[in-house]
Order: sequence, then structure tokens, then C-alpha cells
Amino acid sequence: ELSKEWNGQELSGLAAHAWYQYSTATNDYYIQASDYDEEFRADNGFVPQVGWRGSYTEAGHTWRPTGFFNRIRLFAMGEYQEKQDGATLYRLVSAGGGADGRRRSFIRLRPAHDTVRSGDELFDRNRLYFQAQMGVSRVISFVSTDGWIGDEVDFTNDRLGRGANWNINATIRPTNHLALALTTSLRWLNIDGDRLFTSQVERVRATYTFNPRMFLRAIVQNTRTNRDQELYGFDTDPNVPPGTYLVNQHDGDLSSQLLFAYKLNWQTVFYVGYGDLQEVTSAQGEFEPSNRQFFAKISYAFQR
Repeated sequence: ELSKEWNGQELSGLAAHAWYQYSTATNDYYIQASDYDEEFRADNGFVPQVGWRGSYTEAGHTWRPTGFFNRIRLFAMGEYQEKQDGATLYRLVSAGGGADGRRRSFIRLRPAHDTVRSGDELFDRNRLYFQAQMGVSRVISFVSTDGWIGDEVDFTNDRLGRGANWNINATIRPTNHLALALTTSLRWLNIDGDRLFTSQVERVRATYTFNPRMFLRAIVQNTRTNRDQELYGFDTDPNVPPGTYLVNQHDGDLSSQLLFAYKLNWQTVFYVGYGDLQEVTSAQGEFEPSNRQFFAKISYAFQR
């Protein structure tokens, strides 16, 4: 389906993107610049935004000590984006440090101050970005966490709040045949101390490998968002009934999948599985059945 703007009109615009990178064993520097006209369109569709120009730069210095950490890097970065008429879209000033260590460990901390546009207003945000990961043991083969905490904008109502985004991932191998991948994400935003929304995702993937030819995989994922409708306010669209809230109070789903695979030979794999989807009701926040399916598939690799 074509966009409504494709009505036979002719559009003409230019775009440019350039970057330069320099690095040695201890120092590194990167800079890039972009410029996209308002009427520029890309045939391949990989340009999500036009009508802006901007630049990004980053510089860092690296040390390689001995001990638990074998590489430490301190860095600073800056970014600026504006519309073609000069109105600010986004600007960023940030600095931080990261380190690689034993047991596949990595840690990175980056305080940041940025300015972001929402509607006709500009909002200043202060955040702390964090990332850490490590291989713990043979059973708990890998654990990682990342996210940020600080200011965030409610882009629906153009106002500033406080929030966080936190992700945790782990890979566990209780036996040589069983692997568990655990993922959880939590995001929230408060406006004047009141919780505007809480969004969360929990995912468990278990894979049991019987032998080189056969495995069984199960995935369960819970996605849920709870909102305070009073804080969002009412929908002002004249086409909707009066008193209709701007957002649903609850959204989300619970999905599960079971898959069995058997490799007949190096060219042919047979799959059979089951999938189930339950959606969250917008008012009560309860699960109700939405979709259920059984499937089978044969994959064959042709050779010339």
C-alpha cells in the first residue's frame, strides 16, 4: 500500500552522509555528518527520517593494564541534530568509561546530558547509562545487564518525568543437553511522583538436545504494559465518543511455543510444533485466548 503522499507529485532532494575514523593502540577518534533534504526519498527504504542535518563525534583513550581488567577506555562524545530550518531536534554531551576483564567480563558507565524535542518544546534530560556482563561458571555461562536511569519525556503529552529502563539476560546450562536463556526487561516513567506506565517483558527459552540429530525447544514470553489512564487524559478526537481515554489501561500478551526438530540427513530436517497466544484485556488486565496452532514443516537443502 502506497503512502498518501504519493499522489503523482514530483519530489526532488539531496542527501549526504560522511564519516572519518582514526585509531592507534591507545587513541581513537570518530566523526560523522549527515544531511537529508525534506523531499529526499530513498528507493531502498532504509532512510527513516528526512528534513534534518546533524553530526556526531567521539574520542577515547585506552590503557592496557595487568590484573583483573586488561583494557580500560575513557571516552567523550557529542551529537547535534537540527531541522533544515535550524530548529534543534537533539543534542548530546556525554563522557564515560569501560573496561574488559577476566571471565569475559565487561563494564561501562556513561553519564549523559541531552536535549530532545517533543512537539514545539525542548526538554533537558540527565541520565546514567550502564552495562555489565560476565561469565560466572560452567553452569551459569553468561549474565549481562544494561539500561539507564534518569529523566525521560512523556512524548504523548509533552512533559518531563523520571524513569528507568533495565534489562537482564542470563544463559544457564544445568546439563550438557539442556540450555536455558532467560530475559527480563522493565521500564517505567513517573510524572510528578505518580507512575504513568510500567512495561515489562519476561522470556524463557529452553532447548534440550538429545543428540546431533534431534532437539526439543520451548519458549514462553510474557509482555505487559500497565498505564494510569487519568494521567494520560482523554482523547480529543471528535470522531471518538466523549470520555474516551487516550490509551488503554492494560496491554500485552502471553505466548508459548513448543518445537521438535529431527534431522533426517544433512539436507533434510523435519519440524513439528505447537503455538499458543493469549492477549491481555484492556480493562481487566486478564488473559484471554487469542490464537492456537499446530504446524509441521520439512526443510530440504537443494544442491547443484
